[in-house]
Amino acid sequence: MVNRRVLRSIMSTLLLLIFILSSCTFMSNSGVNQLDSEVPLTRPMKITTAPSDEDETILMENIEEPVNEVDENEVQLLEDGEISLWFEDYIPENFLNQLEMTDNATIANQLETANTYLILSEKCIGNVEWTYVLVAAFPTWQDGVSFSDLQLLWKEGRETEEGFSSIFVMNEEYQLLKELWGESSNETVQTMEGDILLETSWDKKGSVAIIPFENLEPRWKVLSVDGISPTDQDFDQEQYALTVGFCLTSSLDAEHVLESIFLPERNRDPEKFTSIVMTGVTALVRATANKMEMNGFTYPGEKIYAWMTEADFTHISNEVAFAESCPYPNPYQTDMRFCSNPRYIELFTYLEIDIVELTGNHIQDWSREDFIQTLDIYKENRIAYYAGGRDIYEAKAPLLIEHNGNRLAFVGCNAVGPIGAFATTASSGNANCGDYQWLIDEVQRLADEGYLPIVTLQHNEFYSLMMTGPQIRDFNPISEAGAVIVSGSQAHYPNPFGFEEGRFIHYGLGNLFFDQMDAYIAGGVQREFIDRHIFYDGRHVSTTIYTAYLEDFAQPRPMTASERRAFLEETFIASGWK
Repeated sequence: MVNRRVLRSIMSTLLLLIFILSSCTFMSNSGVNQLDSEVPLTRPMKITTAPSDEDETILMENIEEPVNEVDENEVQLLEDGEISLWFEDYIPENFLNQLEMTDNATIANQLETANTYLILSEKCIGNVEWTYVLVAAFPTWQDGVSFSDLQLLWKEGRETEEGFSSIFVMNEEYQLLKELWGESSNETVQTMEGDILLETSWDKKGSVAIIPFENLEPRWKVLSVDGISPTDQDFDQEQYALTVGFCLTSSLDAEHVLESIFLPERNRDPEKFTSIVMTGVTALVRATANKMEMNGFTYPGEKIYAWMTEADFTHISNEVAFAESCPYPNPYQTDMRFCSNPRYIELFTYLEIDIVELTGNHIQDWSREDFIQTLDIYKENRIAYYAGGRDIYEAKAPLLIEHNGNRLAFVGCNAVGPIGAFATTASSGNANCGDYQWLIDEVQRLADEGYLPIVTLQHNEFYSLMMTGPQIRDFNPISEAGAVIVSGSQAHYPNPFGFEEGRFIHYGLGNLFFDQMDAYIAGGVQREFIDRHIFYDGRHVSTTIYTAYLEDFAQPRPMTASERRAFLEETFIASGWK
C-alpha cells in the first residue's frame, strides 16, 4: 500500500502534461483521441497497442529536459535498476491502496527524479481497466442516458433528454473526471464526501452520480450509458464509455518494472459476478394452461425469454404440483383445486429455470403423492427446489449455491396455510413459517457462516399496491437478521419496495404466469415485477427491476416506456419515497 499524496509543484504538473501529450494517446479532456483531431465528441477511444521504440524515445526526451532547476539536495539518487514512481492527483484512492511494490521501488517526491509514471492511458505497460458506474437513487424511473448527453451535462450544464440536471461525484473522483472531460459546469457538478453521496442523491430529484464499480450497493439504481450497463450479463468493457485505463510507462525495462510494481486487478472482474432473476406467482392452470394447450407449452414465456434466460440462475415460485391424472384445463374453472399437466415442465426447461420455490399454498391440492412425483420431475430436469420437500426437514433446509465466489442461501416458508400444505416430520409439504423464529435463527446462522441469505415468503394476499402492517411486521425482522433480500411470493397484485439498513425488500412481485385479468382490478394484477439481483465479490450490490404486463391470460410482455414509468412512479409513492 502506498501513501496517497506526495509533494507536488506547479511546474512539475505542467511538465507532466507536456510529457503525456507528447508520448501517449490517452482519454483527453474532450473525450477524443489526441492523435485524430477530426474525431467528433464521443466516448473515449480505446487504444490497446504497445508503445513503439519511437514513442519511448520521445517520452524520455521530454522527461529529461527540465523546465526548472532542482535543488541537488532534494534529488533522489537512484541506483541501477531502482524504480522511482510518480503519479498524479487524479489517480483514484482505491487504486493506489491496492498498488504493491517491492523494496527496490519507491514513490518519487518530484516529477524530475522519477523514471516510472502511472498515467491515464492504455498505450503502455501493465494496463488496468477501471470501471465507473452512472447511478441514481433507487426510486428513479429513468433507465439510462447517452454519453453525449452526459458530457454536455458535465461541461455545459445542459439537462439530459431524460430530465437529469445535476451530477454528484466524490471529491477524490472529480480530478479524474475533469482530466477526462475537461472543466465542469459549476452549477451542475457538485463534489462531496463519499459518506453523504448516496443520501444527497436520494434527496435531490433529477440527479445522477458517478462512482467506482466497487462502491455499488442496492440503494443505487445503475443507469446505462449508450445502452450499456456494468451489471449486464454480456457487459462489454471495451465499448463502455465509463471505462478508464491506467498503466505504467518507464525509461527502464518493462519486464523489470512489472516485476517490481504490481498494479491492482480491474475493479469489475466477471469471475466475481453472479446474477439471479426472481419472479412471483406461477400457476399453470385454468386459462393459462388452456392457452398453452392451444399455442404450445412455451407460449407464456416467449416475450420475456431474454429476461428469464440472461441470468446465471433463474427462480420461479410454482404453486401447483404436476399430476398425471390432471384433467384438460378448463378456463372457466370455478373451484380452487389446482394441478398441472407434467408436460408443462417444458416451459421451465425452455426458460432455463434453475430454482423452484415451494412455498405455494396449492402445492398439495391434488395429492401428496403427486407433489412427491413433482419433486422427482424437478430432479430429473436438474431443477433445484427449496421451502418444500418430502418432510419438514427437507422443507426447512436451505438451498446453498456457490458461484464465482458468492455463497448464496435460499430459504422460505408459507405463513398462511392451509394446514394441508404444510410438511410434517412424517409427510410432505412446505415449510410452515410459524412464529418466524426458526427462520430468523436460520438466517442468522447462514449469515454467520458467510452466506448471503435470500428469503421468500408466502404471505397474505390483497389486491392493492401497498404494504401492510403484517408484512412490515414479518418481513423486516428477517431482513434485520441478515437476509440480503426478502421477497414476497404471494402477491397477485404487485407490492412496494423497501430497504432495511441497505438490505432489499420486495413485499410482493405480482403474478408471473397466472390467468388473472379480472376487470375490476385490471391494470393491477396484469402488472408484474421481475427482479434481477446482482452479487459481486460476496456482496449483493444491485437490483434491476423489470416490468411486464400480462396479456391473453397467459403471456406477459415487457411494458412500454409510458407504462413502465407510470408503474414505477406509482410504486415508489406506495413505498413511501416520493
